[in-house]
Amino acid sequence: VGKAEPVSVDPAPSDVYKALRYTEVNLLTGSSAKIPIRSHGEGTQSLSVLLLFSAYMKTRLKSDVDNLAEPIIAIEEPEAHLHPNAIRAIWHLLEDLPGQKIIATHSGDILSEVPINKLRRLSKRSESVECKSVPDDLLTDEELRKFNHHVRRNRGELLFARCWLLVEGETDVSVLAECADLLGIKLHRCGIRLVECSQAGGPGVFIKIADALGIKWHLVADDDDGGQKYIDAAKSLLDGRDEGDCISKLSHPNIDILLCCNGYGQPYRDGVGPNKIGELTEPEGTPAYWKQVYKIINKARGFSKPAAALESIFLMKAQGRDGVPAAIKDILEKVVTLTGDDQ
Repeated sequence: VGKAEPVSVDPAPSDVYKALRYTEVNLLTGSSAKIPIRSHGEGTQSLSVLLLFSAYMKTRLKSDVDNLAEPIIAIEEPEAHLHPNAIRAIWHLLEDLPGQKIIATHSGDILSEVPINKLRRLSKRSESVECKSVPDDLLTDEELRKFNHHVRRNRGELLFARCWLLVEGETDVSVLAECADLLGIKLHRCGIRLVECSQAGGPGVFIKIADALGIKWHLVADDDDGGQKYIDAAKSLLDGRDEGDCISKLSHPNIDILLCCNGYGQPYRDGVGPNKIGELTEPEGTPAYWKQVYKIINKARGFSKPAAALESIFLMKAQGRDGVPAAIKDILEKVVTLTGDDQ
């Protein structure tokens, strides 16, 4: 007994013209029933069309076109209606198409599969549209590895942002996002994305990519030695831009101490423990006092600084927008103003 083919193409009418126009494509189900493609979901239809188009192009090129000819294929939003896993897999199908491909997409999942030097970012600037790309020699091999890991493969959607707000760590991301909500600032609507840069060795690689692709950026750094290194790295890449537009140094050694000094230190103070109270020698409530608190909890086992920051945010929410520290408010308003030039 012959085995049924998974896909069959059955011409419906006998007229040749109509046969070409109304050809029926069927997909075989698990029960061997042939279901017309029009009866499947839009995702299956889109994927099937791409597969058929790929087969058609390869066959047509071999038989009808000079072997030196190369097609130019334009595809708009191939991710439409597809499951996220299918979207990531579809890049290999697109890559396998013959000739030059011009693919318009809004999918970070597709971008996660595309080599960075193959990307072209279109951005509206006043009355014109800019096309930006990343030069092949922009990043060192190590920088490229870090970028691929921290952005392209895991957060490809960042490449659609209008501005990157570069911060040092997890707590900075949480606090700035929550403060923006309290202030009524819609970060996503403004095209602003929070990007943690410490795990990638600092802001340098992000700034290089942002500048190449026309993404604005603003760095928020701690007032300590590590933060100063980040600031120095950012300054070296300003290229004539105003430092105040691109860099903000916190008024305290880190975001945790900033929260404490603005009236939200109790969750951190609770982490000191009764056996360490004697180590707090500075006047209570002063910046020096909260630095001591932070130093003690930083060595304490089982204490979670992100959890303490979250508790501090709850205290801040009880105060409403007036409870947002002025330093954080200034940073967020500055970044919103920075992105306003493109709207």
